[in-house]
Amino acid sequence: MPSEADRIITLVFEISRLLRQRAVVVHEDKSINMLQLHALAHLKEKGNINMKKLADYLRVTFPSATSFADRLVRMGWIKRVSDPINRKLVRLQMTPAGNKILEEKMVGERKIIRPVLDNLSKEDQTHLFRILKIILEQEQVL
Repeated sequence: MPSEADRIITLVFEISRLLRQRAVVVHEDKSINMLQLHALAHLKEKGNINMKKLADYLRVTFPSATSFADRLVRMGWIKRVSDPINRKLVRLQMTPAGNKILEEKMVGERKIIRPVLDNLSKEDQTHLFRILKIILEQEQVL
């Protein structure tokens, strides 16, 4: 018989799979996946970041982050800008198109997830929020 932790892990994988299935949206013949969405949200939150910061956030190698950023540049969602202090340093900056697709996607995600959460009692929502926050805080420590 699986342990409670194993059962939770299975549920997390299943929920993640369902969210990924719904995460690809077509926007003017350009699709955005969950990783791209997270990167855009991170860039919006942190402002202009360098490639190393993006690689660290995505937990990928520097070359992988560069390839990833190249695709976002080709899509027109981010642009590379020179650092005004250190011209060797290149920063990534969100474009208006990137802001637009991020906002559209976040509205869409809320429409998908909110009905699920609305089916939970306020007490269950409070517990879920508390638990997810604890997990996130532990992840930031690791």
